[in-house]
Amino acid sequence: MDASAKELGRLCILGTGQLGCSLAALARETGRFSEVVGVDRRTAHLEMAIRLSLIDRGVAEPGRGVLGANVVVLAVPLPEVFGVLAAAGPDIRPDALVTDLAGTTARVFAQVEREVGALPCFVPAFPLVHSQRMGPGGASADVLRGASVLLSRSAPPPALERAGRFFQALGLSALVVDGDLFEWCVAGTHYLPQLVVSCLRQVVRRAQWPLGQSALKRMLDSDEVSPEQERAFQLHAGRLSGLLDELVQAMGQRQRRLGSQASVPPPSRSRRRPVIAIDGPAGTGKSTVARRVARALGYLLVDTGAIYRCLALQARWAGLDETDEAALAERAAHLPFRFEERGEERRVWLGSEDVTQLIREPAISQAASRISALPAVRKALLEVQRDLGREGGVVLEGRDIGTVVFPDAEVKVFLEAPLAVRARRRFDELRAAGKTCTLEEVEREVKQRDERDEKRADAPLVPAADAIRIDTGPLSLDQVVEAVLEAVRRKAP
Repeated sequence: MDASAKELGRLCILGTGQLGCSLAALARETGRFSEVVGVDRRTAHLEMAIRLSLIDRGVAEPGRGVLGANVVVLAVPLPEVFGVLAAAGPDIRPDALVTDLAGTTARVFAQVEREVGALPCFVPAFPLVHSQRMGPGGASADVLRGASVLLSRSAPPPALERAGRFFQALGLSALVVDGDLFEWCVAGTHYLPQLVVSCLRQVVRRAQWPLGQSALKRMLDSDEVSPEQERAFQLHAGRLSGLLDELVQAMGQRQRRLGSQASVPPPSRSRRRPVIAIDGPAGTGKSTVARRVARALGYLLVDTGAIYRCLALQARWAGLDETDEAALAERAAHLPFRFEERGEERRVWLGSEDVTQLIREPAISQAASRISALPAVRKALLEVQRDLGREGGVVLEGRDIGTVVFPDAEVKVFLEAPLAVRARRRFDELRAAGKTCTLEEVEREVKQRDERDEKRADAPLVPAADAIRIDTGPLSLDQVVEAVLEAVRRKAP
């Protein structure tokens, strides 16, 4: 072996999917590594990788696989990076170069260092390649040959230099970019197309998606739209216009599900996390309790009342009559709202406007209550709410979550309190916000809203038969939150 071979030494690749095994194939071609080790708990993957001569040796346990490695490459999906490094980190040599093929974000790596300890030679990397086959069976040196690899400048300069030499030794081009640009490139070139395709699946599901998958793939692989395609689009303009509306709606729903703040994905679980429904009339503390419960569990919070308020506000901006059920339902189906967490604050956006305070105006609250009684509006927003909670791990608060929106929710809670107590809470909230009102006016409005919600024909305000009822009147906020969390522990352990 020459000096460069001694320098490169043993290579350990954590993950033997297509990219990991393709990198291994390139490394073995160079002859500049003393050993190429593949690590994967899936023994079938390891056996196939060895049979195809992609790796020299296979190991199931990450800790054993990284022992003595000069270079460690993470070739697992981004959500698995934390778990794999947690298992392998203590056994990685302090001077080993650690890099990846998943485009590890700064947020994920920060959590890794908090839990595992410092990895001073870690360099986030991401190959700019496109391939759809999965597993070792789709691997070959050609998948990566001659490709460009992005390296994040967030890594220390000595580690960046080593990573550049490593990838160049494999015949790849190493491009160093700022950390923010690195994460934008990863999101835009890899994850955004996946989101778009998932939305397309939703739109064409009724048109037998598998039968059209090959045609769609050809479209996605094309570099640009030809004049002939543009003309074809015009010929189908009537149908395409409707499909585009559905696509925009699907993408809006996905955007609301994502929220605006990046987060480290929780460890994968074998079963879906529960849906928690918190219902009750105005002034029972639903919003505050739901926010505290969602934060304690790390769940998504969906304030369905805020969604109706956003619709009422948009209708007012557009000059729509509150009795124009068809026009309001059309608006509801494409309502551009989103929730945003800012530390302890929760903001509500309607398009590009922050409407957190506006939707709490008494006039908007009353309008939302009237609009919510319209069956077509409730039907339009029903699917929006169900889409937000479909994957579980969500706290939804409203007035019909446990009875209509998610009647099969694992945990159903109904908060209640005497009218006088609820009116006083609402009065204090309005006064704190600088509003001028009397306690008598507020109590009258709360009572009117109760009657409207309880007597409407479509989805009236009633507790679900299996809901846990909690009188919040004599309890502190902490006591109510703890009662809900105890219900979650009991109903969905």
